[in-house]
Amino acid sequence: MKNISIHTTISELLKKNYPCFLPLSEERYDLLINTADQYLRVLVKNVRMSKGYPVADLGTSVWKDGQQKGALYTQEDYDILICIFPETNDFWMLDRQDVPDVATLYLGQKYDSYRLIPFAQVEKTERKPKDVIQKEVTIAIEKTESQPEPDILQEASRVEDNEIKNILSMKEITEPKLVEETLDDETQEKLKKLYGELEDDG
Repeated sequence: MKNISIHTTISELLKKNYPCFLPLSEERYDLLINTADQYLRVLVKNVRMSKGYPVADLGTSVWKDGQQKGALYTQEDYDILICIFPETNDFWMLDRQDVPDVATLYLGQKYDSYRLIPFAQVEKTERKPKDVIQKEVTIAIEKTESQPEPDILQEASRVEDNEIKNILSMKEITEPKLVEETLDDETQEKLKKLYGELEDDG
């Protein structure tokens, strides 16, 4: 099942124009992707349902002193976490810094902004006109800017439309081309400024 998920992930990333490479030796990560100026290590984990919620197991087994023991992945092990639900191919893409140090990650509403619908479903869905997208993104940005502590990811988590959610959740690894092709330069700059403020706070 893990191999199927890795190949599905490769397929989805290639469709988004991210070259993928399998490691030549046994590593703690599963893939390498090229983001133009650097290579990022990708860890792929299957998502399962637990009490109606999607969860991903982030623990791993290691041998120590002749015994198999549990261990967590660390920041040194990977750069990007991709959690994929095999039944639908829905997946979540998170920067390592956004992943808590837990054995089981509950992918509830808090992580909706990291959830991307499969490329095939995007292709089948009739896209909104650019002016409509521009307007909705602008409204979301204005709502974010009006908050005492602006958080664009928090605003993205409240959006129901997947296309708008993906645009608002702009990161180097997610939908840069979608952002550039859809938004005007001024709106792109506002979005980047909001992300810059998040990084400065972090």
